[in-house]
Amino acid sequence: MDIGGHSLKLAQLAGVITGRNPAVDVSVKDLLADTSLVGMARVVEMNIEDSPSITLMRKAWREVLQIRDDTKIASTEDFMDIGGHSLKLAQLAGVITAMNPSIEIPVKDLLADTTLMGMARAVNVGSVEKLTKVVEKEFINLPLEASLETSIYPAASRKGGMSRFRMAMSRFSPRRILLTGGTGYLGAFILYNLAVIQNKPTYALVRAKDADAGRGRLVSTLRKYGLLKPEGQEDDDEDLEMLQSFVVPVCGDLQKPLLGMESEVFKVVAGSVDAVIHCAADVNLFKNYQDLKKTNVLGTQECLRITVENGLMGDLGSSFAHTKAFIHISSNGVFPSNFRGIRGEDIDLNDDDIWKSYHDGYGQSKWVAEKMVHEAGNRGVPIMILRPGNMAADSKTGVWNADDFYSLFLRAVIELGVSPVLDEMDELGWEMDLTPVDWAAEMIVKMACEKMHNGLGSAVHIQNGATPVPMSKVMKMLKTVGFKIGDGVPMSDWVTMVDKKAAEGESEVCGKVCVAMDSFAAYFATGKGGNFSSAKLGLIFGGSANCPSVDAAYLKKALGWLGVAP
Repeated sequence: MDIGGHSLKLAQLAGVITGRNPAVDVSVKDLLADTSLVGMARVVEMNIEDSPSITLMRKAWREVLQIRDDTKIASTEDFMDIGGHSLKLAQLAGVITAMNPSIEIPVKDLLADTTLMGMARAVNVGSVEKLTKVVEKEFINLPLEASLETSIYPAASRKGGMSRFRMAMSRFSPRRILLTGGTGYLGAFILYNLAVIQNKPTYALVRAKDADAGRGRLVSTLRKYGLLKPEGQEDDDEDLEMLQSFVVPVCGDLQKPLLGMESEVFKVVAGSVDAVIHCAADVNLFKNYQDLKKTNVLGTQECLRITVENGLMGDLGSSFAHTKAFIHISSNGVFPSNFRGIRGEDIDLNDDDIWKSYHDGYGQSKWVAEKMVHEAGNRGVPIMILRPGNMAADSKTGVWNADDFYSLFLRAVIELGVSPVLDEMDELGWEMDLTPVDWAAEMIVKMACEKMHNGLGSAVHIQNGATPVPMSKVMKMLKTVGFKIGDGVPMSDWVTMVDKKAAEGESEVCGKVCVAMDSFAAYFATGKGGNFSSAKLGLIFGGSANCPSVDAAYLKKALGWLGVAP
């Protein structure tokens, strides 16, 4: 389980073993007793001398299947049994060529024998010297990546007569706020709370050619999530009027220096706002760290830059020259999926065993971003880190992100009319851990506008405090509100059903589940790790921080908004 394996792969492994030899009846529970290679397959021994072709193939497998370097791969191991499939097979052929450009091997040759030894035999270039020229997989030193530019520093004064920064101002309720990510799911609800509920003047960073186009994108997003009335009902929408009154679109780009603004515009915004709520991020579990760095890491750095930037010089001096508070909307994904124990708000994530154990680039990028925010805090920037849980449907309207994986999984179960075996999901530790997006946005905005003094300098989890619900119980909950779900089938069979329906082009939902299942399965298995603590939120708000219940009625409403009715 430490080398990229997770609950779904474990279930697949049980099915493969029995499928290859029906006389061997192995259950997921049997495999869970000892998840080491020796414990699972005691007869497999690494007794074959490492030839150049075997060495190259092992390195290629490690890269494609994300297997750690300190884990042995037996020569009899089958690529297709440990997470490989047709797309990864094509990727493997490319990786082999990238490691050694002199080797060009067709996918059909790799398919002839998909064991490690079989593939090694297929790589036959007649030259041991060529085979030994293998490119090592890049190691990313995350602590080195978290190097904040030295210019991002709240100096006591500036040259040229600029007035000093007034740190104390950032401890009061902000008069104006800069928000990033307002066109995202959570960001849209935050923007609505700022403008319509709090009546807080807000600058909203948005990618657009001009302010009118930017305003159009923001309005369109809020309509999409049911926060504004549909187009054509503008004359009767008081919330739209409030949004237009309190929100100023700022055209920019998180991936560019100065957030894509002209220098003077950057200074105007810096001189106008008292706080930055940085909610924008590329939430993608498929991309590697380097692909996410520009948005999730360098974008965070540019947002931190504006906290120490002075406003424009005018006849009367600098405009509102002060350090801005920085509220960083991070993620519960900053904890590796294999983290064991209570995931507390004050857990030190700097330990080597933590930052070296991420299996996805998203978690790595969030770790680096948080580290940079902490460094800014050490330099004197007032910072607060808020970590939302898994965002789920609005508790009042049921509006849910259609591409959220929990929603995709539940819809696939309902479409197929059958779930994986309930006991098997329990053995795998699959649970449903959801936090309603409307409640999360409300808590975030209240932390920024009303309780900032309680959160500065620390991390706070914006997380549903209820115990996660076992996925087996979720299936029963769906049945109580009328959904027809038959007796469960083995996990490996269920995955095959999803793949088949996706391949036939009959289901957009199954198509998405088929692609994403491998990445998200690890995040379902919270029952094998540890729950999140949200103790600080309770201390700050008391009873007023109670999260809405995620029950059968909630799920029915949410699935109904997505067009899925009993």
